[in-house]
Amino acid sequence: MVTNDNTATDYNLQVHHIRPRIRLRNIVFLIFAVLGLFITFAFGIWRWQFALQNFGPASIRNWISPVFWFFFLFLFISIVAFLNLRRFQGVELQISPWGLVIQKIDMLKAIKWLDVSRIRTSLVRYGLFGLSWGRKTELEIFTEDGQRYRFDQSIEAIDSLIELTKRYVYPILFDKYRESFNRGEPLNFGPLILTAEGILNSRKALRWKDLGKIKLKEGALQLKPFENIDGPNLSIPAHKIPNIDLCIQLIRQMARQP
Repeated sequence: MVTNDNTATDYNLQVHHIRPRIRLRNIVFLIFAVLGLFITFAFGIWRWQFALQNFGPASIRNWISPVFWFFFLFLFISIVAFLNLRRFQGVELQISPWGLVIQKIDMLKAIKWLDVSRIRTSLVRYGLFGLSWGRKTELEIFTEDGQRYRFDQSIEAIDSLIELTKRYVYPILFDKYRESFNRGEPLNFGPLILTAEGILNSRKALRWKDLGKIKLKEGALQLKPFENIDGPNLSIPAHKIPNIDLCIQLIRQMARQP
């Protein structure tokens, strides 16, 4: 059973900001792009005048076309960098046992853990031939009113944010799931439905008493019957299952029931 085993330190307010390296990178890109705009603009004016004086108006297009494309490339980079700086400016996340507060320059939003319907986390590692050079970590929070809030590795200590979110949300959701199940209601986890008889996945059904192996492997939840049981093997991509940690815990408990 999931328990909320918080220590005294868990009740201290934790604050997360945008990683300084993210802001610095966008500042560097913005400076680089603005310099590129000035250089390409000046170079384009020079080529335009040179072509006009030496080859006539008909040749201007061929002379300034390459500069034109570089100018718009730098313009695009500068716009993206500026929008990112504006988006990240003043961003602060305050996480506590009662909820999460998202603060920006022009916005203040409070999310109560009681209002969270599900969370989704993902971790993708980038690499080749066994060598890893980076990863992409995401946390998505969905609320009962249909709102979605997405956070990624641009937030400092994103792993800590994910861990605390699960610690506060999962006990609440577990109680809701248990109450619903005790009332005889099926539990919906995306492509999986947990019923009193077993697990449903599309047209496949696996009874609790037949469930032998439960594994989260290679980005998929794998459910297999006992070797001497003729039942379906279920393999569902993990990212399609909301609250997958709770889903696995509930499946393990149900499978142990007589």
